[in-house]
Amino acid sequence: ARTGGVWVPPTLEGELKHAVLELNKARLSAMLPKIDAETLPMGDVKQLTAEAARIEQFQEEIRELREGMKRMRTELHDALECTSRAEEERDALESQVSLLRRQSEKDRERIEIQKRRAEMSSAASAAAAV
Repeated sequence: ARTGGVWVPPTLEGELKHAVLELNKARLSAMLPKIDAETLPMGDVKQLTAEAARIEQFQEEIRELREGMKRMRTELHDALECTSRAEEERDALESQVSLLRRQSEKDRERIEIQKRRAEMSSAASAAAAV
């Protein structure tokens, strides 16, 4: 219809009205810009509605992937912290093992010295008895 030289789209009725409402709903949920769907043919409105629904699905998949990546980052961070703690514990245990080895070596040397002293003492006692 024309009014004063300007084309005015007809009022929406029936199936076209429902299709445009569905498109607007899908457009809003997919965060797409406003579309003047009132001037479009029914096939285009339905195609745009389907495309808006696909975009919404893609956005949902992206959200899920981001959440999964966030969980993975958290798990990785926790694993790295655990690894770091395990490495610190390993280093501390290696230090203790090294200390125990040195102490064991000193103990062996003391025992060897005590054996030699005992042998010398018993040899001296045997020599004095003769």
